[in-house]
Amino acid sequence: MSGMVIRSGIRRTLAGLRRSGLVALVGLVPLATMLVAAAPASATTSSVVFQGATGSNGSYAASTVYSSSSPTYLVSATDPNDSSATFAYSATTGSAGCTLSSSSADALVTYSRPGTCVITATTTSVDKDQGQGGGDGNATGSTGTLTLTVLPMSQSITFASTPSTPLPVGSTFTAIAQATSGLPVTLSIDSASTSGCTIDSKGVVTLSPSAGTCVIDANQSGDSYYAPAPQVQESVTSALATQTISFSSTPPPSPLVGSTFTLGATATSGLPVSLTIDSASTSGCTISANGTVTLTAPAGTCVIDANQSGNGSYAPAPLVQESVTSALAPQTISVSNPNPTYVQYGSASSYQIHATDSGAGTIAYATSSSTCVVDASGLISNLAEGSCVITISAPATPTLAAATPVTFTLTVQAPPPPPPPPPPPPPPPPPPPPVVTPPTVTPPPPIVIKVSPTKPTKPTKPAKPAPKLPRPRDVAIKPFAEASHALTKPLIAQIWRLALFIRRVHYTAVTLTGYTDNVFTPAMDSLIIRERSLAVSQRLQFDLARLKVRGVTVTIAPGVTIELVTLNTTPSSRALNRRVVATLTAQ
Repeated sequence: MSGMVIRSGIRRTLAGLRRSGLVALVGLVPLATMLVAAAPASATTSSVVFQGATGSNGSYAASTVYSSSSPTYLVSATDPNDSSATFAYSATTGSAGCTLSSSSADALVTYSRPGTCVITATTTSVDKDQGQGGGDGNATGSTGTLTLTVLPMSQSITFASTPSTPLPVGSTFTAIAQATSGLPVTLSIDSASTSGCTIDSKGVVTLSPSAGTCVIDANQSGDSYYAPAPQVQESVTSALATQTISFSSTPPPSPLVGSTFTLGATATSGLPVSLTIDSASTSGCTISANGTVTLTAPAGTCVIDANQSGNGSYAPAPLVQESVTSALAPQTISVSNPNPTYVQYGSASSYQIHATDSGAGTIAYATSSSTCVVDASGLISNLAEGSCVITISAPATPTLAAATPVTFTLTVQAPPPPPPPPPPPPPPPPPPPPVVTPPTVTPPPPIVIKVSPTKPTKPTKPAKPAPKLPRPRDVAIKPFAEASHALTKPLIAQIWRLALFIRRVHYTAVTLTGYTDNVFTPAMDSLIIRERSLAVSQRLQFDLARLKVRGVTVTIAPGVTIELVTLNTTPSSRALNRRVVATLTAQ
């Protein structure tokens, strides 16, 4: 306690001396020296430490990631020797554009972009003992600096979609990648790709030959606010497209040896198809570059192979084969006139057979008869009475089948008996028959059928203007079955609709004309026409009576003239001719 009183007295004494100027006097030097010697030590200089930073000796560093929503960083400086120390803060704008608001305890730094700035903290505490005390640690003027680094924000990249693989070589797809920053992503083909592929500015990837793996790099290099994104890759496997072959033409059904035909084949890829003769062929055949197949001997089965070996975009096509079986051309033998079938014994010593072969092959003659002999040219000699049977044949050739043998029989007769006496003269010829003129056939008169008598005459009323008559109209009832006049359900339905139409339009006359497909005799066709017209007439009368339609005259057209509506070239056109046409008029 006495020490504290002494120090306090000394401080007051020195303070009074400084104010009076007496400290400079020589006589007082011993006193000052005595006072200094009496002080235990000078005050400890304070130091500045920044919380959450690294460094020492008043120089510190800290970093934060840029945030657009809260672009601030709290700076807090402390003095480890004086927990009550206060500070004054200042900041350089720097590349981060820093500004700050501070208190005695800390400072709130506001930045505008990634970069750096320097914050300075200076102690502002007061030295209570003027540096003469026992080291109370609150000396002023200590300074520390904090270099604040505002780091760019991080970002990542993701591919929006990945196509299913493998994709055929030559196909395209669009690669889409997005960065979390919203900045545009650059797409490129990685050098590690084993396939041929390219990408355009719109992200369209073309899988060109050859097949393999296409690796697509996605990069975003960042900007003032975002750091570069880690590279992301997408891999797509391409494969050769498949193709198939089909023959565009077929061989003839039964070709002969020596004939030719042209065969064509196409591939779905559009690549040219190679046609060759398969080694399994049992016939002789060749094929030219344009697909012309020549069937040579021997006869058998010719197998044609169609191949397409593929290219950088297409895999080889599966082998496709076409087979055709060739046969030897048939040949027939005919014995042409004049060739006698009999001769009289002794009238001739030899006879020549006139035989021909349709295939112009070699004809062979043979006989087992003892009544004659025949040579290679068909000359019969050494004739004796009886039958000489000659077998005529034509052997097979590389292009011709053997002909069916033909037998020719020559009868050698005995000399004829003496001639009979001459016959009596013939009687005079009868007179020629009279010329008969065929009668003229007159067509039967038309059949007029009244559906019903007209209504009784009513008292005369004042004349009304005549109604406008409907135009004539033809309605076809068709088709009838071939050689039939029976009314089927569809025909009955057509006649019912015709009756409804007559009632609605007020037709008063119906002329029925029958037609047929003219495949029978004229008499049969005429009968069919008339029977069909009668069948339609009877049904139409029945339907008009059901509808209570009166005053309609139904007439069957006369005559037997056969008239075709169309040609009988197809079943459908023949069916059009099997009809009855109703001509509707109003009188």
